[in-house]
Amino acid sequence: MDVNDALNLLTAGFSLIVGILFWIIGIVGRWKVFEKAGKAGWKSLIPFYSGYCLFDIAMGTGWLYILTFIPFIGLVVSVILAVNLARAFGCGTIMAILIFIFQDVMLIPLGFGNYQYQGPVHR
Repeated sequence: MDVNDALNLLTAGFSLIVGILFWIIGIVGRWKVFEKAGKAGWKSLIPFYSGYCLFDIAMGTGWLYILTFIPFIGLVVSVILAVNLARAFGCGTIMAILIFIFQDVMLIPLGFGNYQYQGPVHR
């Protein structure tokens, strides 16, 4: 094993650890947001159903989650989700932008912070 192989292995290991850390942060944040919104935290662990529930929390209907699978439309719907999720917790535009860019990380302040779930905002 030469130096380049050792560096590649070290970089891959570091990337794996960082990835796992962000995955755990996302799970913990989503679990707490679900609990604050009155949903069972375990629902955040089930792929696809978790997305459905997050749309239900933010928009009042989870069926809009299907639109995220359509190219380009999914991006627009994800922006709308971020805005509605921020509003559902009484936050403003800056938090909506941060949720859109860093969703898994920004669910931590929503779940553990002093933000109160106010329900889906219909506008």
